[in-house]
Amino acid sequence: MNWEAVSAISELVGTVAVVVSLLYVAVQIRQNTRAIQGATTHSVTEIQQTELHWSSEIAAAFTKAIETPDELTSAEAWRLSEWLNAALVMRQNEFRQFHLGLLPADMWAQSEQVITMVLSFEWGRNWWRVVGRQVVIPEMAAHIDALLGKTETLDFSAMLDALKNPCGKRHADSSAE
Repeated sequence: MNWEAVSAISELVGTVAVVVSLLYVAVQIRQNTRAIQGATTHSVTEIQQTELHWSSEIAAAFTKAIETPDELTSAEAWRLSEWLNAALVMRQNEFRQFHLGLLPADMWAQSEQVITMVLSFEWGRNWWRVVGRQVVIPEMAAHIDALLGKTETLDFSAMLDALKNPCGKRHADSSAE
């Protein structure tokens, strides 16, 4: 029996087994990464749904902050501030998940749009300067500053008017003017 041939065959079989094992591990890692990305997306979506519910509870205060911010009560301002704190902490989590490759770019882009929209009216920008920058990590604060630097102050009153009157029709009482 040729022990050198047996040794060579054993080495070849061992090498093939290692390669197959590595391929299997690579497939498992890819599947696990997809599962983590799916779980992250699901979690973000659930939290956004909760935020939307909570935002409906503060709709009157938010509208007042847009239209007549000087008329906000301390309690309303506090409630809005707490909502924004919670929302920004969540966006910060999304920011980190995006940079780890666990949150899809399109979902992060949507979050950036929400951040920009919520902080792009006078009260929101003021809140960001007074409170918001202290709530998030410096990298997130710099990112939000850059987003806001590219965005003009939004006219939420015009947006609310358009939502109340989507067809641009004049109300019966305003046509008599």
